[in-house]
Amino acid sequence: MTGKEDTFGKNPEKVMTEGNIIGEFEGRQISGMPIAVALWRYTQYYHSYLPSMHDVIVGMWKPRDHEKAAGLEEGKFCSVVSLVVAMSALRAAPGKGWAPVKAKLINQTSFIADGTLGEAYRNIYRAFGIRIADQGTKEGEYDYACSKTKNWPEPDAKDTKSRQMIFLKPNTSTGKCEFTAEKSAYNAFQEGDVKRCFMDSTTADKDKTMSTRRASIADDRQACKLWDIKSQVMFEKNDIACVPLDKTKCDDKCLADPKTKKHMIFKCLKAKDCMQTSPLDKNNATTKIWEEDKSKVADNNTTDPGLKYKVERAPIGAKEVDCIDFKVMTAEEKTRFKTKMTPYDKNSADPAIKDPKKTMLYVCSKGRAFKCIKQDKGKLDIEGCFAGGEKGPADDTKGNWEMLPMTKGKVQPKFEDKYPDCLVPKGMRDSE
Repeated sequence: MTGKEDTFGKNPEKVMTEGNIIGEFEGRQISGMPIAVALWRYTQYYHSYLPSMHDVIVGMWKPRDHEKAAGLEEGKFCSVVSLVVAMSALRAAPGKGWAPVKAKLINQTSFIADGTLGEAYRNIYRAFGIRIADQGTKEGEYDYACSKTKNWPEPDAKDTKSRQMIFLKPNTSTGKCEFTAEKSAYNAFQEGDVKRCFMDSTTADKDKTMSTRRASIADDRQACKLWDIKSQVMFEKNDIACVPLDKTKCDDKCLADPKTKKHMIFKCLKAKDCMQTSPLDKNNATTKIWEEDKSKVADNNTTDPGLKYKVERAPIGAKEVDCIDFKVMTAEEKTRFKTKMTPYDKNSADPAIKDPKKTMLYVCSKGRAFKCIKQDKGKLDIEGCFAGGEKGPADDTKGNWEMLPMTKGKVQPKFEDKYPDCLVPKGMRDSE
């Protein structure tokens, strides 16, 4: 595609701009490559006995009895959700069989159980003017919260006999390439993969094997995200941030030289504060929110410090959840929102809490979202998080609050701010 096999290996950020430019995002030009990558993933298999997302959507895959028992049907939204969850679990824990899939319950995943993902799915269809194939005969008939859909079942004997293995693995003992049930880097349907698998199996000349060549072009640069208060880039603990050097330290000649350092690099120590606190903040020595990291780009580095790190784009389309600022909540609101702040629990006596479609409300602090995790006698104690004298997420030292990873908080306006025209003027109330 690019003429060189190491184009993306050495410069993964080029995936965003390789090929014809089709538009801009956040002031940067992007090509059609990200869309091509997404479509490739949509059509690819992640396990020898699992269909691709495309197979499920268009009906090329037909469920067997044990799959029907799990609530899986061809062309249905919840079947795709169950498949993606299974793919994600297998990818995160390779070599552990089906146990990771069984442990990842889709009807207890918040953004699935509350219908958020289903609503996004429907909106995409509507944007293209396409009738949703699985919505049923009446609006609202289909359960987009997937409350009755189970995890993708483990392949049974019929699957392993009739559904072809598609992944390969090299065997350096025999010098041959073999089929495997687990996902691997070699797909029988991907052009060139069979050849690469056999090349990686040979022991005659290890310097010429693909595995050795790939190792030689591995990108081991230190990755950092550009810190920018306007973009509200999220940082987790130990994430690395880049801050551009000013003109006095890096002029135009410096900017044009790829071998020179153009940024100061910092490590995030307190994730809840890093998004809205500059790494250059003068109080960092005291607050210890950021720590300068010179592990690879020290000023006296004689091996071209500019080539030792790379600036990465922040993830596009960060997840947002509804939340309320702890500091402005009244005592009445803390009581009123208790149910909304309690996670879904199928065993709860409260109908609102055992409803899989319930919407979770979180607490905001410095652009991030938090949930109460305080325990009292083995049970979640929401009221305890808001008891008199208790501090919010920003100043919590007791471990009462847990920050949601890679999630921004979307502050919900108060009623009087959202609907000021609905309030009766104080003077009018007094006159009545």
